[in-house]
Amino acid sequence: MPDRRAHDPRCATGYEAGGFGGFAANAGSPFDNVVGSGSFYTTTSDLCVYDQALKSRNLVSAASMREALTSGRTNDGKPTDYGFGWYLGEYEGMRFAEHDGSWNGYYSYAGRYLDNPLSIFVLSNHPAINLIDLASLATVAFAPLQA
Repeated sequence: MPDRRAHDPRCATGYEAGGFGGFAANAGSPFDNVVGSGSFYTTTSDLCVYDQALKSRNLVSAASMREALTSGRTNDGKPTDYGFGWYLGEYEGMRFAEHDGSWNGYYSYAGRYLDNPLSIFVLSNHPAINLIDLASLATVAFAPLQA
């Protein structure tokens, strides 16, 4: 069932790069409203609730989170730095998991620091904004506070 928020007049329009350096509103996709990675509507407040559910283990068990946040390995044993839907890394000694994506002119980034009280969510409808760079600015501001 389509999210009721999809037709709310307050819902942002998704944009993509258009011809001649401009931007064009995305007209949608035949795959809209199919369960999966796209066509669901959220807010940063929703993502904070989701993050708290992950941290408190109310959404999935501790064992499931450990598995999701464990890097896979290639056939020759090298780590992939990717768990179940999460890219894994470290910045300034802080372990993090992140995921980004886009659909129909909407762009999202979710970053969670695993041993620190910081999660960063960035939502945009502007194709020229690099969400990972924007999230990195928040991380740079946070890192000295952890020293």
